[in-house]
Amino acid sequence: MNQPPNKKSSAPHDQVHRISTYAWCFTIAWTLLLLASAVLAVRGNNESLIMLAQSEARTAIDRDIVYRSWGSSHGGVYAPVTVNNPPNPYLKHIPERDISTPAGRHLTLINPAYMTRQVYELAKQNGSSVASGHLTSLNPIRPENAPDPWERRALESFEKGSREISEMVQVEGKPYMRLMRAFVTEESCLKCHAAQGYKTGDIRGGMCITLPVQQLISTTREQIYNDLATHGLIWLLGLGMTGLGSRQLIRSAHSQKQSEDDLSSSLSLLNATLESTADGILVTNNNGHISCWNQKFIDLWHIPEELMNTTVPYPVTNHIKAQVARPEEFFDKVMELYDDPEASCVDTLALTDGRFFRRFSQPQRIGTTVVGRVWSFDDITDQKKAEGALEESNRKLEALSMTDGLTGIANRRCFDDTLVPEYARHARSGSQLSLIMLDIDHFKLFNDCYGHIAGDECLRQIGQVIAGCAVRAADLPARYGGEEFICILPETDSVGAHAIAEKIRRSIQELGIPHKESPVAGCVTASLGVITATCRAGGSAVDIVAQADAQLYRAKSTGRNRVVWELRS
Repeated sequence: MNQPPNKKSSAPHDQVHRISTYAWCFTIAWTLLLLASAVLAVRGNNESLIMLAQSEARTAIDRDIVYRSWGSSHGGVYAPVTVNNPPNPYLKHIPERDISTPAGRHLTLINPAYMTRQVYELAKQNGSSVASGHLTSLNPIRPENAPDPWERRALESFEKGSREISEMVQVEGKPYMRLMRAFVTEESCLKCHAAQGYKTGDIRGGMCITLPVQQLISTTREQIYNDLATHGLIWLLGLGMTGLGSRQLIRSAHSQKQSEDDLSSSLSLLNATLESTADGILVTNNNGHISCWNQKFIDLWHIPEELMNTTVPYPVTNHIKAQVARPEEFFDKVMELYDDPEASCVDTLALTDGRFFRRFSQPQRIGTTVVGRVWSFDDITDQKKAEGALEESNRKLEALSMTDGLTGIANRRCFDDTLVPEYARHARSGSQLSLIMLDIDHFKLFNDCYGHIAGDECLRQIGQVIAGCAVRAADLPARYGGEEFICILPETDSVGAHAIAEKIRRSIQELGIPHKESPVAGCVTASLGVITATCRAGGSAVDIVAQADAQLYRAKSTGRNRVVWELRS
């Protein structure tokens, strides 16, 4: 079985290799994608941690600044002098640093810096986890407020224009967010710090907040672990789906391979079957486009190979059409079958080179759906020749069965088979039907005298004389039996019939066949009886034969070598 050129599908082994390659590529890409997402998530959580710590530190500084601003706006506040709240020695230059109430209670001035320091010391004593603050300066009034190394670096950056510095640091092995904001000298600050030479707008130091972030880190770390776990689950889910999908695809590829092997086996069997058949097979789709064919089809129609290397039907159809004896009739039948997909046909095609093909065509179905058409061509040239020879032989046998073997004219069977329908036809038309019955005079004496061989020759010559006188196509001269002959003359009146009978009688005598034993003449003669009848429906053909025989008897009884006739209505 042959098919038009078509792209071959990839081998299942290549499909499995491609599936595995794609699965590994996807796994690597998926891993990298989830890894990048996890890194970004960790980075985002760390950045959120820093931003949150910075936000809390800024809130603490903003709160301290509000407290300081309030205290500064009131010039400080007075509080009772106690052991934990002694007068600030660094404010001794301020008049009325210490006052007494009318009740004799001693009060001392608490400036914003002193107030802030006491608040953070109280928090530290109480073990509070809130942020601790430290007011410092490169030129502090109180030596205890001198900056540590980190604060010094921050203060130096303020001198260069920065206004806020923050950093995550380790203090005594614990994580803290340190944030320092520059203090700008305001008018209310000069009460305490004018002696240091500050003016309004000068940077006179900074507020440093040290915020413990262990809890934030723990919370962030927990969030990171959750994010990593989520990413891990998503990664495993992706790997699982990839594995299942690739396994299913590989299984499908193997199943497809098995199906292709089964199909290949079926096609091999079909190919062997098609190529071993004596018929030429062509398969087309519903549009007439060629699907496949066998070699016998090409051989039968002598189709060049290049015409089969295309799916379109027209070159092949035109090539076949040029070979059939009736091309238009062939093409019309082809179009009729394509117009009616359910139709089938069996017919015979005569070719211009003398060959004959039997054409079979039936729809190709998948289930109940017609998807194409199968054409089968069988070379029946030898069969046709045999049928023709048989028909000719039968015709000759039929002729022999209806012909007298000795004289070559019709025999009694042919006469009987012809007379009945002729009688019926004349009964319908009303025309006259004539019969001539003839008997050779004293033929027994001729045989006794000259022998049967001479007798047979005599009968042959007389048969030819009768055939030469009844020459119309419808006339039927026949040997009735022995030396008797009879002749059917359709649509012949009595005058015509008598004339033909007389011509026969005279022609026989003119043959001059010697007959010395004849009492009538010295040569062979014949007696003839003629009947012309008008046939009737319901009448019998046998009757007019009997009437002709009666006229023959009259001719013989009245001297022989004569014609006796009668007209019957």
